[in-house]
Amino acid sequence: RLYIAGARVVCACGDVQDAEKVLQTIRDAAANGLNADGDAIAPEGTAKESSQCGELIPLACDLSKLSTIDVFVKNFQSKAWALDGILCAENATHVEFATTEEGIERHFAINHLGHFKLTSLLLKELIRSAAANGREGRVVNLTSNLHHFTYRVRQGTIKPSRGIDFGNLNSAYGYSPLGSYGQSKLANILHAWEMQERMSDTKAPVRCVAATVGMTRDELELSLSFPGGSILASMASPVVTTAIEDGVATPLYCLTAPELPQGVFFVDCKAAKSSLPSRDPRLAAELWDVSEEMCAGDDATVTLTSP
Repeated sequence: RLYIAGARVVCACGDVQDAEKVLQTIRDAAANGLNADGDAIAPEGTAKESSQCGELIPLACDLSKLSTIDVFVKNFQSKAWALDGILCAENATHVEFATTEEGIERHFAINHLGHFKLTSLLLKELIRSAAANGREGRVVNLTSNLHHFTYRVRQGTIKPSRGIDFGNLNSAYGYSPLGSYGQSKLANILHAWEMQERMSDTKAPVRCVAATVGMTRDELELSLSFPGGSILASMASPVVTTAIEDGVATPLYCLTAPELPQGVFFVDCKAAKSSLPSRDPRLAAELWDVSEEMCAGDDATVTLTSP
């Protein structure tokens, strides 16, 4: 939709050649008045002239490898492009415990830490563009309602019992697919919350939010990852999962709307209340500090100051 609306969309891709093939199908479909799924994007499938569309540009970046993020950012900066918004949409779901080459649990590494470093390194570009064009810059983290099902880290207390299991972030101890995925999605909201607080403190013209696309098929299967769960997932999928065309509406709204209502968590293009742990300022600050430490040594300067 952004491409069809005339935007330059830079895609961070692990495999640029494979990504280019996918992007070309989108270009070809748009030229015939269709989206990538073959559905009409205009009355009677009116074709879009290539001059009316924007650009789709793949650049190499593997969010499971922190070092490639530095390369991506330097490559992006060398183009001198304006940066109006960042959509953090990479999403990993794994059943078995696994770590990246850098020893970081894959859900946390890909769904949160890679996005944390990427947005931190691109933040000055975002602020400069916002100041130059007079439009509010945006950072949108793609989260999930499964953030409610993160690990239970406190027992027998009236405080929020679920949160981030900092003591076992990269350990197989107590691992569960749903808990690990939920933890990474909770991190997406906490990241947006803390970044927004820092942006407000520095009066930077950037808005940071988290948005959900609804239940996806991968998330449904993950939440039912027990014997017989795949059968239930097949039966429930048509009812509880969200079609892609409907799901993308909320993150795109957050990314492009001229003005956003107050709030950090968005569902169905409206601000909503997320879980209690996701609104814990101390947890958000601790996650920021831990993420900063994990990115240390990779030139990830994440102290937010006025440009």
